[in-house]
Amino acid sequence: MLLGRFIFGIGSETLSVVQLGILSRWYSHSPRPPSLGLACAFTLTLSRVGTLVAFDVLPIIGEGSNGLRAALWTVVFVCVGCYIANIIFLRMDTVISPYLPAAFDEVNDRGARQRQRQKDQRQAATQAAAKAKRDAERATNGHARNGKDGTSDEDGSSTHREMAMNSPSPLSETFQSLRMFSSAFWLIVAICIFHYSVVISFSDFSADFFHEQFGYSAEKASRVQSVTTIIGLVLTPVCGWMADEWGRRASMMMFGSMLLVPAHLLVGIFSTPPLSSCILQGLASALVCAALWPSIPLVLPEHLVNTAVGLMTAMQNCALFVVPLIVGEIRERSGSYRPSMQFYIVMDVGAIAMAWYLLQFSDSEGRNILELPTKQIFSSSTSEHDQDSSVVDDHSKIIL
Repeated sequence: MLLGRFIFGIGSETLSVVQLGILSRWYSHSPRPPSLGLACAFTLTLSRVGTLVAFDVLPIIGEGSNGLRAALWTVVFVCVGCYIANIIFLRMDTVISPYLPAAFDEVNDRGARQRQRQKDQRQAATQAAAKAKRDAERATNGHARNGKDGTSDEDGSSTHREMAMNSPSPLSETFQSLRMFSSAFWLIVAICIFHYSVVISFSDFSADFFHEQFGYSAEKASRVQSVTTIIGLVLTPVCGWMADEWGRRASMMMFGSMLLVPAHLLVGIFSTPPLSSCILQGLASALVCAALWPSIPLVLPEHLVNTAVGLMTAMQNCALFVVPLIVGEIRERSGSYRPSMQFYIVMDVGAIAMAWYLLQFSDSEGRNILELPTKQIFSSSTSEHDQDSSVVDDHSKIIL
């Protein structure tokens, strides 16, 4: 069982990371709908639908005459369907890839190119200093020279050793690529950690909290908490469309984070029935999630998107491991969930602060690209790549 869950975790998290990279590659270049925000929003919505089906339908199948075996075979058939869909996508991606425009890096990679130039300059300075050091050692020690090029054996071996020592390892290259991540990306990571830690851990503890605070049964608590998921399902695509049409992604993240404060105040301090709190959390989740994930390709060059998503997902999962432990410890020591709600409010304020700093972000052209509509972001490259976009559409029709 543990081995199966471990393998499932590797596969599901890898799929989540790769999905945004694929969406970024297919949709971030196009100023026409469906654009990246709407595409990511639909992906999140379908993922939540799958979660709801897993929690609500599979138990019903498992309670049938065939028991757990029928539920497991249902999961197997779903996985086979996913595998077939992946094969179809690979075929589409292979055919369409040559026609995908490279407009995104042209529009939004100036800062990354500047950082790369600085990195190249540092490397050139380091190599020049090493060469000057070798020349000084040769002049001081008077090494014997041989060969037509005037280089001694000792100097040659020393040069090779220095080159081997200075050549970066794959791990060091990975850490060096972290320096290319903009401050806006790290602010997005902080918002992701604060938001998901609060919303998901509150959902985990909600049944026990609603029973303790309001006397709800487990069934009633589950129905009330499902309001958050339902609102997210309905409004996330709408918020994704809004982000594409009007921009204001950082503002959406800030407003969504602000909604969590009254949501936790109502149930934690004023003991208001939890339905209003769940409604506010659903609105906050729709706003933040629809703006959060599509913002990553806008603040980073395309070749770093998958690395960034993987890093953010890993840090999010670490927070989802730590925060419930903290909330549980607070609950055990205080004997009530009220102090835990205060802890959530502190994290809500942290998310608001990070979103406020994100609003101050500006790229190399002095603009906050997160606040711009998709059409305005790619307006400079629209006419240049319209022909390529039409070719992509034609090939998609042929494949399907």
